[in-house]
Amino acid sequence: MHLPKFLRFLSESRFQQSDGLPYWRERIFNGILFAVFVFGSLAIIPNLIAALKAEMYSIFVIDSLIFLTVLAVVFIRTINLKIKVYTLIFSFYFLGIFLLVTMGPFGPGLIWIVCSSVLIALMLYFNRTLFSIAFNCLIFIILSLLIHFKISNTPFFTSYTTFSWIAIGLNVLVISAVCSIPVSILIVGLEKTANEEKKLKQQLIERNEQLLEEMVKAKEADKLK
Repeated sequence: MHLPKFLRFLSESRFQQSDGLPYWRERIFNGILFAVFVFGSLAIIPNLIAALKAEMYSIFVIDSLIFLTVLAVVFIRTINLKIKVYTLIFSFYFLGIFLLVTMGPFGPGLIWIVCSSVLIALMLYFNRTLFSIAFNCLIFIILSLLIHFKISNTPFFTSYTTFSWIAIGLNVLVISAVCSIPVSILIVGLEKTANEEKKLKQQLIERNEQLLEEMVKAKEADKLK
């Protein structure tokens, strides 16, 4: 991946290619950071202008904070990879839920929530993927109850009825499951295959060393004879 010079460190890895999946997880995450940084930079200015014109100051503040968080994750190289991953996932989730509640069907909140599940499937383990889907289910149930009791007049609460939101929520749950679970299964399978190949390679190396030792001993025995 050819990156601009000031972003060249995104193609670096703390792992060697021989390490298998950890190496590729970090490369994938660096690719995600690059995409979020580049396309987020293009989208953030019109988003902030639109929020100010619509007098949605809370959206202006949250969008700014999330973008600054992404910049920190991209450019602060001393942050541990695991912390970076969880920070980005939390940011996506928070942004998705916030935009969903404040903008309803007129905003990209549901997209960010689905993206969070896919990111978890790519970067974390299978049980974390199942947990993210369960968490999505819990969020949708809570929002259904909030709609039922009409606690606010934001576009989300005025645009959906309880039943229409349940229909939308179930579809989003299905989409997030379909997008994330197969990816997570694929990652687990690749990790298992890579570990088995690494183990087999180590066994072959040990077997070759053993054969060499036996050959040396056989030569020494022949000399003694």
